[in-house]
Amino acid sequence: MEYASNLRISESELLKRGENIEDIKASLTLPNPEYANMMRFGKGRFYKKVDPCICYLKKEGSDYILPRYYFGEPTSLRTHDGRPTKYICNIKLRDYQEEFF
Repeated sequence: MEYASNLRISESELLKRGENIEDIKASLTLPNPEYANMMRFGKGRFYKKVDPCICYLKKEGSDYILPRYYFGEPTSLRTHDGRPTKYICNIKLRDYQEEFF
């Protein structure tokens, strides 16, 4: 399980948590508001192809991509920290700004 802006989790980790892919897919499939507006205003699907539902479950390779807080607050944060950088600040603060830093 890997946290970034989304949660990347394998199918075996989902099964260890006791989760079923079909149940997750059902809970993450929501009605598309653009489709509802199109039908309400009588445009129909003739003008533009819009799916009636939006699914927030994606599969990339052997992993599933879920919303970050789908299982609640993360217990361990294995995240992408990025690369280390060295930064030297050359900005001179004014006297009333120095008390904050």
